[in-house]
Amino acid sequence: FRFSMAPVALSKHRKKGFGKLSERGRMAVADSVGAAFDRGAVDVAGLLPWFPSFVASPLRQVAGAPMKPLRFMIHNAAPPSLRGSVTSYARRLYRRHYDQLGWRARRDDSSDTKLLREAVIRFMVMDVRDPEARARAARLGRRYAGYRTKAKPAVVDPQLAGLVLSTAVQESGVGLFEHLLTLLDSSTDATARNRVLTALGHAEDPILCERALRLALDPRIRVNEIGQLLRGQFRNPRTRERAWTWLITHFDELTVRFGASRGGGMPWYAASFCSEAAAAKVQEFFEPRVAELAGGPRNLAGAVEAIALCAEKAQVYRPGVVQAFSGHNRATRP
Repeated sequence: FRFSMAPVALSKHRKKGFGKLSERGRMAVADSVGAAFDRGAVDVAGLLPWFPSFVASPLRQVAGAPMKPLRFMIHNAAPPSLRGSVTSYARRLYRRHYDQLGWRARRDDSSDTKLLREAVIRFMVMDVRDPEARARAARLGRRYAGYRTKAKPAVVDPQLAGLVLSTAVQESGVGLFEHLLTLLDSSTDATARNRVLTALGHAEDPILCERALRLALDPRIRVNEIGQLLRGQFRNPRTRERAWTWLITHFDELTVRFGASRGGGMPWYAASFCSEAAAAKVQEFFEPRVAELAGGPRNLAGAVEAIALCAEKAQVYRPGVVQAFSGHNRATRP
């Protein structure tokens, strides 16, 4: 269940009541506090003190609760000058879980433990971008793919295979990219192809980004696989603008590939933007182009609304992020 409380009451509950709750009670609190932040009922100063208690929990739903708001702060709410401070705080917060969970499943692991391990590693690798975690992920990805060595799929748990391949693409350059293209050409297995395509779509080098995007127009790529390439480019703040420029340049070609029944969903690729200017440019570009595509107007309205809501949320919370991470707040110090 989900509930709401005034900020003062929530703070009192955190200090005196949270530790006495049942597992279900702690899950309800973590969910409700996150929801309160999403709707503006709890500010950054009221949210951050909850995080150490949440992360200390053995429950996946509680321990993982800070990831979503921290991800939002890192990528959207924090000004560029403070992103390093937010990521450093996030790294410290999850370091113990990362070290304790490790990279390999244990015989007595519950399903929740496996899911928490995957979430923590993904957060440390892709959001916090911890150097040690990224180096390990890239190394495992190269071994998994058999790049300059014999392929060793068992080197990593299956649920982490896509992550390590994606990180390897970001860290390894053109050689691995070409190797994965070779694997793609020789594979008809849907799972294997999706992992490879998703990894290629996570490229960050400008030249490799362009090559990954061009694959969306390649007839060797199935229509239902195109999203694996585009989503990674649009969801990554480092590659999003390049992906947008490419999409508006090749929109007509993409529409032919997708067809009228699928092309109307293209506005959703841009929904990861988070500024008023982005909402305006997405509206301006797509409005005359998706009017006759199935679901186009509704999908465009939804995507623009998502961008506008994110922009408003970032604007509301940015002062609190600045105050919390400017070096004067004990809650975010080492």
